[in-house]
Amino acid sequence: MRKLVYLSALCVSVVLPAVSQTVVKGHHLGETVQEFLQADPNIQAQLASCHASEPKPITVEQARKMPDHKQAEKLAEQGKLFTADTRTTEELYYCYHLVGALENRQPVCTPVTQNACNIMVGAWEGAHEKAESLTFTPGPDVGDPRWSFTDGRLSSIYVEFHPGTFAEVETDLTKRIGMKPDEAAPAYSNAYGATWNNQVAVWLSPELFASLTENRNPTEQSLVLRMTTRSSYDAQAKAKQSAKSPLD
Repeated sequence: MRKLVYLSALCVSVVLPAVSQTVVKGHHLGETVQEFLQADPNIQAQLASCHASEPKPITVEQARKMPDHKQAEKLAEQGKLFTADTRTTEELYYCYHLVGALENRQPVCTPVTQNACNIMVGAWEGAHEKAESLTFTPGPDVGDPRWSFTDGRLSSIYVEFHPGTFAEVETDLTKRIGMKPDEAAPAYSNAYGATWNNQVAVWLSPELFASLTENRNPTEQSLVLRMTTRSSYDAQAKAKQSAKSPLD
């Protein structure tokens, strides 16, 4: 077993990603939003649905036809008058992530969804201020990937698998990347006296960084794949090396 040395990296800073040829869940790191949508008709349909459900601004001309047209006209002039907002909080939350990641814009807020929307807009603005990637996941089930985009390109992939399938996933990913991983089995224990060894495999190629980790804790087992572009990994490693120690 080779010695394992790697950095944990999921959220990436703004970097110029290289295009990976390793396909996972139908996509590869570095592909553009347009390429991502072309390869995934289901996501295209979900994005179209988000647009269709968004409240549309009412124009001043339309407001003049309303019963209380004077007040309506003022709101329309201020950009505060919309068509009926029938979105649920869940729909708003999902579309916020989907539209934010793929189109890099914040959601449309209306009085009906103002409270929930303000929280999301704040998160969106915070992500931009920190130059973080924008992320969404198409579903809540095990195996549904979490896609992250930076500067309009797919910059990281996160997938949870059913525990117990480590060997199968590792073998498949090794074939896709074209190189063997570094492996480790670090030992752990808990306050109840239980001991176990996690299983870890790490790939570092010219195009990407990937880690597959199976947590074998008897009370919270999990199997997670994390992938980022190699340029993102290198930027993360450089930032860590230049970071000051608490004793500096």
